[in-house]
Amino acid sequence: MALADVVTSVLGRSESASPAGNRDGQPRLLLADYLEAVAVSGQHYPWQIRPADTPAGCALLATDPSLQAATVVLAVDRLIRLLEAHVHGHDLYALRALIPQLCRHRLPFEEADLRQMLALLAASNSTWRSWVPLLSIVKSIERWVTDNGLPPAIRAGLQRLQIAGHASAVYADERKALALVVSMLAGPQPEADPFEPDDDWGYAACEAFATLDDTDRAAWHDLLRYAATANGSKPTKPWLKRAAERIDAIGRERSRQILTACLAFMHAPARPVPDTATLPSSRVYITGDVMPTSIVGERNGNLLKGLAWCCVLYDDPLTASTVGDAAEACFKKIPNIGARSTKAGNACVYALGAMPGLHGVAQLQRLRQRVKQPSALSQIDAALEAAAHREGMTRDDLDDLAVPTFDLVDGRRRVRFGDYAADIVVVGSQQVDVEWYGPDGKPRKSEPSDIKRLHPDELKALKRLVDDVRKMLPAQRDRIERFLLTERTWSLADWRQRYLDHPLLSWFSRRLIWQFRTGDYRALGAWHDGSIVAVDDRPLGEITDETRVRLWHSIDADATTVEAWQDWLDRHAVTQPFKQAHREVYVLTDAELATETYSNRFAGHILRQHQLHALCQSRGWAYRLQGAWDGANNPTLMLPEATLMVEFWVEGAPESDAALSRAGVSLYVSTDQVRFRRIDRRGQPAPLTDIPTVVFSEVMRDVDLFVAVSSVGNDPTWADRGADRYGDYWNSFAFGDLSTSARTRRVVLERLLPRLKIASRCSLADKFLVVRGDLRTYKIHLGSGNVLMEPNNQYLCIVPSRGASAKDPAQGLLLPFEGDGMLTIILSKAFLLAGDTAITDPTIKRQIQR
Repeated sequence: MALADVVTSVLGRSESASPAGNRDGQPRLLLADYLEAVAVSGQHYPWQIRPADTPAGCALLATDPSLQAATVVLAVDRLIRLLEAHVHGHDLYALRALIPQLCRHRLPFEEADLRQMLALLAASNSTWRSWVPLLSIVKSIERWVTDNGLPPAIRAGLQRLQIAGHASAVYADERKALALVVSMLAGPQPEADPFEPDDDWGYAACEAFATLDDTDRAAWHDLLRYAATANGSKPTKPWLKRAAERIDAIGRERSRQILTACLAFMHAPARPVPDTATLPSSRVYITGDVMPTSIVGERNGNLLKGLAWCCVLYDDPLTASTVGDAAEACFKKIPNIGARSTKAGNACVYALGAMPGLHGVAQLQRLRQRVKQPSALSQIDAALEAAAHREGMTRDDLDDLAVPTFDLVDGRRRVRFGDYAADIVVVGSQQVDVEWYGPDGKPRKSEPSDIKRLHPDELKALKRLVDDVRKMLPAQRDRIERFLLTERTWSLADWRQRYLDHPLLSWFSRRLIWQFRTGDYRALGAWHDGSIVAVDDRPLGEITDETRVRLWHSIDADATTVEAWQDWLDRHAVTQPFKQAHREVYVLTDAELATETYSNRFAGHILRQHQLHALCQSRGWAYRLQGAWDGANNPTLMLPEATLMVEFWVEGAPESDAALSRAGVSLYVSTDQVRFRRIDRRGQPAPLTDIPTVVFSEVMRDVDLFVAVSSVGNDPTWADRGADRYGDYWNSFAFGDLSTSARTRRVVLERLLPRLKIASRCSLADKFLVVRGDLRTYKIHLGSGNVLMEPNNQYLCIVPSRGASAKDPAQGLLLPFEGDGMLTIILSKAFLLAGDTAITDPTIKRQIQR
């Protein structure tokens, strides 16, 4: 039986009686005008056709929704007839482009419209059904069913489509469409769980939902069912209005509890994994591999998106923090798959940017440092720009004013628990402690045993607050450190309010050195004993309302000034949140003056590509992993303030089985030039002499960090590989000349050694920290941290500990700055080897005694 006959027999009517033809013929005219306009548009590539590119297409997209509904039915019918006749021309591509655009909206179909489309789809040939935008059509039908229920005739049509498509679905969109069909056939189930338990989030939500009483379950279900209707990239005003009505009906506080509880399930533990045979097909690859349950399913993703959108209606730090945490969890990358739910993550980012006030902006700033995917970072930047525009301020001012205070006072906050009290104390850029006090006001060593029993909710809130502060600190530290590159300035009043006296940021600003300028007057100062003092501890006198303040960079000063401030930090026992007074400075070399437009300073290194990729992301450089399929992919840094783009040239190591991961990614890359290009001159190379000194120094410092941290020369186990193609490079890096950062480390150790408990056993010799043990003498390389043993320069492999023993490598000694991981490794090895007779690790003992 021909396709047209099947349609007629199912519907009991001819095409001339179709509902699409009964609306004064206007839909037919609109569709005909659109197809004619496309045909004469001169588009040589039909797959690039877009309805909005023609006036007729724009008219169709803007016409009355009832006419759009009738046009969809006509377009589906016409498309399937063209496919049946094997006609592949402009009309086919034009219809394929038009149908999804119309189906994006909630169209007022008549029941007969859906019956006709379902009959056409079910009877269509499976070999070319993939040409039909099935997912868009089924989503449009699902919206209609949500609003109007599921009549018997539509149910029958869906069942026929399910049967027809089940065996032939190959592409992801077809499978998603069939999953929606199955969901619709399940019918409305008011008492059923609104979550699918097939992933970790849905499983945890179902478990929580099952424990609620009938009243709470009804309140949850009404809001959750509406949240599941979320569609598009952002909510419309009518959608938010209806969401607000449901929230008000439940109660704003109760609704907020529902929303934050559901979003918090993104951090639930993994669900128990059943046997593969019992898993739904949506969680099994075509190859038969099981998809990780941490990946959020399609239906749960839609629900999460709606829940995030509902949070736009709130303006409080707890809701914003919960949405921020959910966004971070959604963007968490699963190896070889991708983010857990990009859809839900983008919805969380939108919600944070659209929230009234600045609580959401603060979370976006934190996410800007935590999230790594380039597409997610673009979404975050767009949300921050939109929030700045909404608040009527610049992006820089928004970043300053959005920093939460957490009600801290000088880095502390006291929380009462009846007769007991807990002090939240900021003690480092990544460390927050809780100090407990008894009824007598005396410190307690640990949390009182009665607190959890008598004040469970207050204790939970305390832990949440501590976690929020701990997450915010490194994001703000990194933001402040970037001021060294941008050289941003503030008025004295703004600087005091936003940094020096800010309840949270004062912990950073009072440990840094600032430059003050009033006219021709310039001075450096730091906070000490309630005032801004110079390096001689005298208060700065010429600071007025006209003074401009910026973060000081050591490249602006001579060696005497830098050493004086380093002495000041030592004298006052100040640990800076990042290197400032001890910061490495990079100036042009004679070789770079000769090459003019590029630097070979960091060429010829072999780096571990995955570690390089992670460092690039943490420092704001764009870089994609490269492998056998790819080349010419370089880490790139955009500097719009300086109208510059920086490229660090790398290429994959020569391909071999040993140099590629299972996914075909190069394990190692070799390094080459560093180049600066002009953004405003179409990427033309910029002479190095034209690069601002601070910009050049900070860029080269980043590249030095990439090499120093990710070089294979840092791998203490590399020597165990025997003859290796990179063996010569490993030896030259592991024990070679010191880089700029390593020379800075040597200067710091010169100051630290006299104060070490093992000072009598330590000395500095050229490139090494020499440690005298009872069994042997050891030389720790100041660049790589690798160890040689005298008298025969025997290599000693020590893999650094990442456990508790590595937390205080200086054993109570105050370091001048945070963040130098290699310095902590060197100090840890020094203390270990100074007491070599007490070493219990059999691997290390065996090497020493060999």
